[in-house]
Amino acid sequence: MDQASDSYKYYKEVYVESGDTLWTIAEAYTDGSVSEIKDCIAEVRNINGLSKYETLKSGTYITVPYYSAHYLH
Repeated sequence: MDQASDSYKYYKEVYVESGDTLWTIAEAYTDGSVSEIKDCIAEVRNINGLSKYETLKSGTYITVPYYSAHYLH
């Protein structure tokens, strides 16, 4: 399922807790398929200025894209 064609895209700030990884965060904000998770990770890296080798730091916030079928105004 192509999320972008069936819903609205939004962004939210997510607090990074100890043990969080880009994979676990992306998994929570996608349909769980490997391709969606990888696409989400790439976008999270891009919008947060994270390099390929950079890890998340607990106690910080990152911006994460997510999709909703509901239009939020």
